[in-house]
Amino acid sequence: MQVFPAATRPETPWKNGGGITRPVASAPGKAREFGWRLSPAELVAGGPAFAFPGDAPAYGAPLGGLVRDINLMLDPDCFTATLDYESNGVERPAGDAAHLVLALAPLTLNGVKLNELDAALLPAGEAISACGGALWIAALTART
Repeated sequence: MQVFPAATRPETPWKNGGGITRPVASAPGKAREFGWRLSPAELVAGGPAFAFPGDAPAYGAPLGGLVRDINLMLDPDCFTATLDYESNGVERPAGDAAHLVLALAPLTLNGVKLNELDAALLPAGEAISACGGALWIAALTART
């Protein structure tokens, strides 16, 4: 398991000034900048609020205050992926997908303690046991 502590991520302002992002992790792609990348963002202005192709026009308006946006971007020529929210931990058997877990609150993942916004990448073939707080979990499968 590879752990990505939240405290080590650099802050990058969005080009449109509507927010900031702190990229968690990524994998190399073929013809694009990355095969996949997970980036939480903090929004102060409108932006997308659902799963959609990155080249599709989309707009959403925050209802008040700061909004945290979880972006899983991927090159569909390199990877397939799902992104699921779990409110109180999760158990998944070993399988063909690698899993990237983003802790939204402190939790324990396969015996390793993660703080809020820490992340961990588990390789394909490793079961998942997360208990504690809420999390996002991305299942990432390389295309052959």
